[in-house]
Order: sequence, then C-alpha cells, then structure tokens
Amino acid sequence: MLYIFAICELPTGETLVLDFYHHRVKLLDKKYQFVSNCVLSSYSYDMCLISSSEVAVTTNESSSDDGLHGLHIISVRNDRLEKGRKLQLSHKCVGIAHHEDALYVTFGTALYQYTLNGNLVKELYEDTTGYNTVYSCAVNLKSDKIYVTSLHKHSLLTLDKDGNAISTFTDIDLKGPQGVHVTPSGQVLVCGETTHTIIQVDSDGKKKLATLATKKDGINGPRERMEKWPIAKSTLDLLEKCGEHSDETKNCSVRTIANCVVLFAWYNFTGKLNETNLIVKDNGKVVLPFDDLTRTTIVKLRYDY
Repeated sequence: MLYIFAICELPTGETLVLDFYHHRVKLLDKKYQFVSNCVLSSYSYDMCLISSSEVAVTTNESSSDDGLHGLHIISVRNDRLEKGRKLQLSHKCVGIAHHEDALYVTFGTALYQYTLNGNLVKELYEDTTGYNTVYSCAVNLKSDKIYVTSLHKHSLLTLDKDGNAISTFTDIDLKGPQGVHVTPSGQVLVCGETTHTIIQVDSDGKKKLATLATKKDGINGPRERMEKWPIAKSTLDLLEKCGEHSDETKNCSVRTIANCVVLFAWYNFTGKLNETNLIVKDNGKVVLPFDDLTRTTIVKLRYDY
C-alpha cells in the first residue's frame, strides 16, 4: 500500500508520487508502472516541480515542530531517481509551490518565499490566530496570485506576489479547505473536506463559479488520520477496485493529468462505484472520465482504516 501525499507529472509523461508512510519518492513510467524510488530520511508532506526533471520535497525530522526541517531536491535521470542537495530551513515545512525562481513554503501559520537555493526572501504572510491558518498554497501562473487555504478559518485567501491580501473567500459550501490547485489555464479549485465539496472560484478568489461535486455525488468528508493510497491506472481499474472494496471509505485529491484536471474527493461506498462519481474538468466543462489510445487517467484512492 502507498500513502501518497503528492503527485507530479513530468513533461515526459512519467509520474512522481510521494509516499509519506514509507518516506519515498517513486517514479512511474507512462503506463504507471513502477520504475525507481528514492528513500527519504524524514517526514515529507508535499512536493512540486521546479524544472522539467526535478522536484522539491518538503521534509521534516519529526511530525512535530521539533527537529530539522527543509527541502530535498530529487532529480530524474535515465529512469532513475537521484537525491540532490538538501536545503535546511528554520521552520516546519508543509505545503510547497513553485513559480519562476521562487519557492513558496507553508509552515501552518505562515507563508515564506525562498530562492531555489533555499535563501529566505521574506515572510509573505502570517496568521497566528489559530492552528493551520496557512495550510496549503498554490500559485496562479497566469496572474501571479497566490492562494492559501486556512483550515482554522474555513477560507481561501488570495495574495498578490508581495504577500498583500487581495481577498478572503468563504462560502457555505467550503468548510475545511485542505487542498487548493490551479490548472495551467488558471482555474482555481478548492476541496472542502468538512462540507464534502469541490468548488471552483474565480482567479481573484472573490466569487464561487461552481460547486463541482457534493455529498449527493457520493462525496464524504475525510477524517484526520493517515490513509493508504493505491493507484488505479484507469477508470476501469477504479471500478474493479471499488467492486472489490465496496465497503471501504476512499479519499482522493485534485491533480492535473494530461492537460485536464481530475477532481477526486471522498466517496463512502455502500455499493459499486459508477463513473458519474468522477468528474473531469476540461476547458471549462465538466465531463466524465475517459481513456483514449495513448493516455489513461491516474486515479488515486486511499483506504480509511
């Protein structure tokens, strides 16, 4: 079983997955078959692409604020993963995003900007009014806006590139926003774990454009515990897995695969999953998942235990 906390697709079509429990980054080929892995020595919560063949992984010596924290650079060379330089930071590292020559790293109550060499540029934003007020982050490559989720305040905060607050978004359909993702075309997607929803907001972070999925679609909010995440290679594989494990609770997340965004959320199954439980956002339209002759859709599931 895998405990996948992050996934990145390389321009070559290969995929990197971050296995939190086993402290590994794993490389999958274009058919999503295992190729290589790289062992990490610490707790790793997130990763992002920093070049066409490199990722930066947030690493922590322990799950608490104690110990060493930082980033570990992993490279893909000739179908092998190579551990590169380590960048030691002064705080716990949770979420991470990359834009141009900057890295954005969350601490839980603050957002920091670093250079690719690990030099602190500045603290962009801080909110010490609660725990996990600055949880995950994403950068809009189209507008240089930065989006930050606050679990404590059930909100999505939009910042400019200097860390100034532009807007704070709250909505009845958005409680417990743990994940935020920006598509290559600039669409902003947020998961509300407590409200069992996936919503799309405008690029200014001021207006909800659509509620893409709700509990009526079979989504059920997650619990605060570790989850096991196997990988299914296609929709058919997913259906087969759900037939085998129809009594399990499953959780997924939002990722960009093959120029479309597959929206995954919690499903609490009492019977066999049907394809309408999965949503693909493609060019502003909501459509069903698909397989074609050259690509299949990665589906990430994690089993509650």
